[in-house]
Amino acid sequence: MAIILLIEDHPILRPAMRDLLQLAGHTVLTMSNNQDARSFLAEHSAVDLVLIDAELTRSDSLTNVQQIRSMRRYAKQPILMFSVNAIPDIEQAALAAGVDRFLPPPLSARALHQAVVDVIADSRHPATSTAK
Repeated sequence: MAIILLIEDHPILRPAMRDLLQLAGHTVLTMSNNQDARSFLAEHSAVDLVLIDAELTRSDSLTNVQQIRSMRRYAKQPILMFSVNAIPDIEQAALAAGVDRFLPPPLSARALHQAVVDVIADSRHPATSTAK
């Protein structure tokens, strides 16, 4: 399956999402903030997907996406953003920042898994990508 970098600061949601993704066969690395995630990405290249919460407490996830995209090796890195709360206009802002797919609330295990599979497949086979 995939190696996923999960950027989530909520102490309950982070392990719950990690466990769901691991049960689906993925390797999940977790970071609780954008700065640690960017530092990790600067030193490692074995990540298939970045999965990021739209509402990190101490940092701007949209800016983080743009900063990840500015790193040459991650310019085309699949990035999936999610939100567990309804935030006006966040989906459009996320897509404009460079996110490949946005998962709006309510967030379900099935929707999360399917989005992960689709985004990774799209990145590996762009000519046959699924509709978004």
